[in-house]
Amino acid sequence: MNTRRLDSQRDPTDRLLAALADARRRRVLVVLRERREPVRVSRLATLVATEGTERPPGDERRRVRTALVHSTLPTLEDAGVVTWTDAGVAAVSAVLEEPAIDRLLATPAPVLRALADARRRWVLAALAARESPVDVRTLAVEVAGSDADVDAVLTMLVHVHLPHLADVGLVDYGDGRVTAAEQPVDHETLTNIRLAV
Repeated sequence: MNTRRLDSQRDPTDRLLAALADARRRRVLVVLRERREPVRVSRLATLVATEGTERPPGDERRRVRTALVHSTLPTLEDAGVVTWTDAGVAAVSAVLEEPAIDRLLATPAPVLRALADARRRWVLAALAARESPVDVRTLAVEVAGSDADVDAVLTMLVHVHLPHLADVGLVDYGDGRVTAAEQPVDHETLTNIRLAV
């Protein structure tokens, strides 16, 4: 099997980056990093809702608690960055002690959403190895690998991945040629985070 054909629903790096692309999920991780003991969900809701205010209204705490229980915490748990039991919610120390997590938490959400796709990360890795622009077809051959349909990969690059990467400033794309722009998160950072998850 070609490892470049990763199912984005199963790839742990995809799940982590997609999870971190949401402001509330990032806020939860920041709150949990400040504490070493599990935090009860009701207390976590208060801490998350309190951001920017002294004391949030009760209905705001309830709204945040509902979002935590039904969306935020399951997503973070699935991404492997929190554990959630009856005792409370705790950050997974192996991930949050990783120095690269600070860079990820500081990365704009649209960039994280763009990086939350294994194919796009393969594109960026292939471009990082080059010092000059590359023809899109040549890039498709590199990204596809030996057992993939290059034309299908080319179509996806042209219509999905390259426009998405260009929209967030990760590549310069035009006239059938592509170059990598400055990367806010390097390949090594993503590799280190992936190993910790």
